[in-house]
Parts: sequence; C-alpha cells; structure tokens
Amino acid sequence: MKSVRQYESRVKDGSFILPKQFRHFNDGEATVFWKTSNFHALTLFPHTADRSLNQYKPEIMKRVSVGSRGTVNLGRDICRKVFNSLDFDSIILGAGNGVQVWNKTSFLTWQETDAVEVLKVLDVISRDEN
Repeated sequence: MKSVRQYESRVKDGSFILPKQFRHFNDGEATVFWKTSNFHALTLFPHTADRSLNQYKPEIMKRVSVGSRGTVNLGRDICRKVFNSLDFDSIILGAGNGVQVWNKTSFLTWQETDAVEVLKVLDVISRDEN
C-alpha cells in the first residue's frame, strides 16, 4: 500500500495552493518538493538519483520562468537533460492558478488542471506503475 504524505504550500498572494495530500511513492523512490517565491514542483524520481539531482537543481531554477498566465516554462534542453539523466517518472509543476503534469508519455506536452486534481492524476500514475 502506498503511503500518503502531507504537503501544503502557499504563494504569498494566495494564488496557488497545493493540496494537502498526494500519493507518495515509497518503494525505492523518493519525493522531493521544491519551493521558491514563484515556483513549486513535486518531482518523483528513483531514490538513487537523489545526489545527482543536486547538481542540476541550480540550473533548473535558473531556467524556470513563470508566464503571464501563471504557467511554468522550462527550457527544452535542460528538461531533456534532466529526464535522460535522472529518469524522472513525472514532474508536477504549479504556479499561479494551475498545475501542469508532465511525464515521458507526453514529453513537452503540458496537461493543465486544477490544483485539487493533483491527487487524481497521481492516482493514475500510481496505477500505471503497478
């Protein structure tokens, strides 16, 4: 049975709220939650990639920008580099009023959804993994 962890994050102006609960992969994988003033990301990746992630994190942050509609844009090259090097399963990005879900089956295709839908999306990812 997958465990559920509690996370909550609020942008200062209250425009984005991450749901308090989401599914956490605990079988050989780790969950990392990044938070800066304008960027929130939940990344699911193999636990062994934990140290490798640190060398990419500064560059990822440098390449992140928040669009006029609150969407998060990542440079194509850095995303490809991260996906290939760390074998990400999925990346959940949130900014403004929306959350985007990005995985290898829909590379560079963002699925915009309400923040409250993140749980449902992660349930689907979990079922695909099992």
